[in-house]
Amino acid sequence: LIAQAGPERGGLLAALVIGCAVVPLPASLNDSFRASGLSHALAASGFHLTVLLGATLAMTRPLGRLPRLGCAAGAILLFLLLAGPQPSVVRAVLMGALTLLLLELGTKGRPLGILALSVVAMLLLRPDWLLDVGFQLSVVATAGLLISASPLERAIASRLPTGRQGRPGWMSTSLAPALAVPLAASLWTLPLQLLHFGVVPIYAVPAN
Repeated sequence: LIAQAGPERGGLLAALVIGCAVVPLPASLNDSFRASGLSHALAASGFHLTVLLGATLAMTRPLGRLPRLGCAAGAILLFLLLAGPQPSVVRAVLMGALTLLLLELGTKGRPLGILALSVVAMLLLRPDWLLDVGFQLSVVATAGLLISASPLERAIASRLPTGRQGRPGWMSTSLAPALAVPLAASLWTLPLQLLHFGVVPIYAVPAN
């Protein structure tokens, strides 16, 4: 991508795929994404792994349980190798692997419990990650989504117009979650944004 599109545009495309930790990007580009509240798009994270795992599981559905699990495990390992063992990647890999295992065993795990277990395992492996900005943002944003996104969605939906016969309208089913998810992540990570970067990402919610 860098060879075809140049260091800035190609680097941006590559960072969107495998994260900026393994792609050289101009500082001005990082600052622009941070100010707009889109810096997470340049960090390999759970979103990337969700897309990869979803595609892998969909394509391997006819193969049966064990081959499907093997392909999913391969996809997780490939993601880890390509993006590198950075904190946000390790958190996503641990949570993805635990969730997939529990689902295949027929057990529905508690998302906050899976997050807590993954964080404890990471800090036992690398205690210094506690001071890593990427680790802090990844964990806090994930916790914010798990705890606050659903209540915010219900609160927003209750204030939007309803459809016919009092049924939820398109604004309640589409606009409410579209607003709740970035709002939850932005509110929870705002203290870290101010502490580490001194930036208030004003456009974070509409941009996301």
